[in-house]
Amino acid sequence: MRITKFRIKNYLSILDSGEVILEPAITTLIGENESGKTCVLKALETFNGEFKYSIEQLCLHSDTKTELESGTINEKDIEIVTLWFEMEEEDKRKLKSINPQLVKIKNLKVTKYFDNSYSSESPDISLEDIKTNIKKKLNKNISEIKNISTVFKEKLDNHSKRNPPFSGSKAHYDEVINEIISFDPVTNPEIDKVFTNSFNRLVGLPNADAPIQNDIQAFIEEINPHKDSIKETLSKKEEDVREEALEMLPSLIYFSDIEKLEDIVALSEYISKKERHKTLDNLIKLSNLNVDSFEGSGAYARISKLRTASARITGDINQFWTQEKVEVNLDIREGEIIISILDDVINNYHPPSIRSQGFRWFLSFYINFMAGSKGELKNAIILLDDPGVYLHASRQKDFLNALEKISQSNQIVFSTHSPFMIDREKLRRVRIVTKKVGKGTLIEEKYWDSKGDALAPIRASIGMKIGDSLFTTKNNLLVEGYSDEIILGAMSKLCLKKGEQYIDTSKISVFPVTGADKMSLFATFCKIENFKFLVFLDFDTKGRSTSKELENKYKINRNNIMMLDKFAGQGKDLVIEDLIDFDFYLEALNAAYEEIFQNKLKKKSIKKDDLKKTTFNGIKDFFKEKQIGTSGRVDKIKVAKEINDLVVEGKVPSEETTSKFLKLFKIINEKLETS
Repeated sequence: MRITKFRIKNYLSILDSGEVILEPAITTLIGENESGKTCVLKALETFNGEFKYSIEQLCLHSDTKTELESGTINEKDIEIVTLWFEMEEEDKRKLKSINPQLVKIKNLKVTKYFDNSYSSESPDISLEDIKTNIKKKLNKNISEIKNISTVFKEKLDNHSKRNPPFSGSKAHYDEVINEIISFDPVTNPEIDKVFTNSFNRLVGLPNADAPIQNDIQAFIEEINPHKDSIKETLSKKEEDVREEALEMLPSLIYFSDIEKLEDIVALSEYISKKERHKTLDNLIKLSNLNVDSFEGSGAYARISKLRTASARITGDINQFWTQEKVEVNLDIREGEIIISILDDVINNYHPPSIRSQGFRWFLSFYINFMAGSKGELKNAIILLDDPGVYLHASRQKDFLNALEKISQSNQIVFSTHSPFMIDREKLRRVRIVTKKVGKGTLIEEKYWDSKGDALAPIRASIGMKIGDSLFTTKNNLLVEGYSDEIILGAMSKLCLKKGEQYIDTSKISVFPVTGADKMSLFATFCKIENFKFLVFLDFDTKGRSTSKELENKYKINRNNIMMLDKFAGQGKDLVIEDLIDFDFYLEALNAAYEEIFQNKLKKKSIKKDDLKKTTFNGIKDFFKEKQIGTSGRVDKIKVAKEINDLVVEGKVPSEETTSKFLKLFKIINEKLETS
């Protein structure tokens, strides 16, 4: 079952999205920061049954909230998400099992309201006139009861041979079991009375020793769910089929920042605080391991279960990670859960933390995706918010290829800022997200209607003008990572508001190469293609080493390299985060890590007094010491996004910070001759 189109109304920044067509496989949302891409994805996620709305989520651009509070409208009148589904062959088979008339359904429209209720309709058939196939559901449970009872009778016969005194009860238990097998719930609706009486007679059998009583209790526990299901089915005999049809709808699984898989976690810590180790918990669930009772099982049984679990995850991940063959190994020993990775390049086991951020992100995404789709890897709607941020440009293309494979059995909607995540041969997939005053977030499909260059709105939506790509522009600023790009963008907005020097993205393309060690590849490419470019590096050990390598090995002109040494004292290292006044950076850090600090430190924020040094290195040392975040490392991207949000909200850092970035932007513009 796939979504053909959606409509979102009355949710946060979305007043009315209009009807938006989704592609059968992959749909890509692009747009400027704050346009509402995340809001669209989160709204779609709320369609899931377990999600409950709150009044704070009502649209900011309408009077809906006021009308609801005044009693002018009711919660049940407020539409939030409407999805149109198209049936596939497997769906038709499931519908037929509910009621044969349902095979006529080709399309289904379902709306979720603010009171968390649903309405459903089909242009192909009237759902209100079709009732649930009660008899078929009853027969299934009755058949299960007969099978369970037959097996139980054989167990009692074996007990009669083992325990001769009990053989005198054979006629008694035969009579009880036959009554259970022949029971007809339609003609005898007193279900609880019948089964309770039968169970009491079994429990009271003479000469029943402990093994027999254990089997009797197990039989009762196995029968009870089927008995309860029969009662529930009979109580709903006048209900139409809509509720059962809704249960067939696919899950909508949202991914944003994904908790990466840890190297080692204490078994006791995991068992007592599973919610803090979501990716590991999902890995263990997918492995079908009962970790709570794991230590109590035999040694060989433990080895067998662990190897089976490792083989399953390894087989799954290699379907989509094509860079190299990897083996994911799950082990439990000496009270610790240990994860290790083996690949076909380095023939040795290593912890996940030494692998690239891209691989770790993909591994964690895939584990959580498998868990979200209940291990079936199909019939799910996957919502990805800016995926591939941690991946190198070439790996982003590989990840896009992986999504192509996943989309064969799952529908995917993702937002992105990266041109490498847009397939230029499939631009029909692109939807442009914008925000207009008084109208909120809007979604545009028909980019081809634009005059002139048909790709202009696409380039504009990802922060570029015509030619503003690494492959065509003559002005490229190469930065080490995505966090550098976000910080430069945020401070550029601030300086633009002041009417001062800033980075004009219509003239300069800021391109994150995800690591100083990858800078040589992109700098060499720009040199060969005769593009104008500037390499921007932190003034630290890695930055200085990269600068020398670019000059000496790759013959990059020194004028094409810029470091932060102009802002550092003699012998002092400096990274871009150090240009921001410490109080402002700390505010962003606390906003980004509030929940994690609460869980780890039992407080929502940290202060200067908690740190040995009031520098970015001081924060890094604190994270490492307290083992906060993934492997005790600061997620610079996460904090950079908070810095951008603070600037968008109108908060500004110190004048000293602004002065430093003005000086930085002046140098960049002069070197690229754009001022």
